[in-house]
Amino acid sequence: MDCRYKGDTKLVASDRIVMEKEDTRRRLIIKQVVAKDAASYSCKATNVVGTANVSAKLSVKGQGSLRQWLLSLKFGIKIGRNSRKFWA
Repeated sequence: MDCRYKGDTKLVASDRIVMEKEDTRRRLIIKQVVAKDAASYSCKATNVVGTANVSAKLSVKGQGSLRQWLLSLKFGIKIGRNSRKFWA
């Protein structure tokens, strides 16, 4: 799989940038995203059947936005036969 970002800069695998191959699937994973990762990304995978291209734009919001979003979530859990509900 060949992945590029910010135009034509080739993406290189590292501890944070992972390009996985699982059966017929390919996956680009960016761990611990920071503001400088914001860009347009494109990946191309080729095999005997042909070529597939995909692109996406990654936007990064300021620090703490994920934490605030998680704190705003409400979730429920059903427990046992009586299906008691607990909400957080």
